[in-house]
Amino acid sequence: MKAHPKNTQLRSMLDDWADIANGFEQERTMHSKSPSTSP
Repeated sequence: MKAHPKNTQLRSMLDDWADIANGFEQERTMHSKSPSTSP
């Protein structure tokens, strides 16, 4: 089976989105815990 570049691109894009969503989730929990530290 040949690796499709489009598939890898899509997969990496999805991975990036997952990372971004993870970051947002962590930030939200952090801010909700200590809102005074938020700018």
